[in-house]
Amino acid sequence: MRLRLTSASPFARKVRVTAHELGIADRIELVPTVLRPADADFLAQNPLGRVPVLETADGEVYVDSHVICEWLDATFGGHRLLPQTGPDRWRALSLAAIAGGVVEAAMHVRRERARPEGQADAALVTHALGQVNRALDRLQHDIAAPALAGARGFDHAAIALACTVGWLIFRFDDKLAFEARPTLHRWWTGHVLPRPSMQATLPA
Repeated sequence: MRLRLTSASPFARKVRVTAHELGIADRIELVPTVLRPADADFLAQNPLGRVPVLETADGEVYVDSHVICEWLDATFGGHRLLPQTGPDRWRALSLAAIAGGVVEAAMHVRRERARPEGQADAALVTHALGQVNRALDRLQHDIAAPALAGARGFDHAAIALACTVGWLIFRFDDKLAFEARPTLHRWWTGHVLPRPSMQATLPA
């Protein structure tokens, strides 16, 4: 299998962490990919020009981290990280989507803050930071707190949150992720960061 990625993408990291948790990371060739300008082969695989993109051993191509992670878990993990059916499946997918939305909102913040002085859209930054903070509060409650209580494992939703937090720290600082969220911080430092799958996929 071949995985197209960029080294800092939290979405590609989610796929890599999933592969490590399933014990199949050594079966995936990592293909660093330039997004702009993108090459024709990459755009043929994903016309949106986004990573991650997974090419399977039989030539199938899958895009979007949720899709790729679910395919890996179904094919190699027996649905260990994401239930095949039932309410727990839909809860996990919903939480993973919220975690992905945090990254998208925070990207707006980065873009606006990178503009020349006086040209940033302050209202957009405030709106996006509100999205980030509300979502992290929810994810702390629904993922980190149950995990610390021993009621949730390192599943699909937890992996999504872990990669989101890692990206926030990499692109911003600890404060954005952890200010007023001690439970999320304890989960990150005690349950997430020491995992081999997280150490093997640090962004660069």
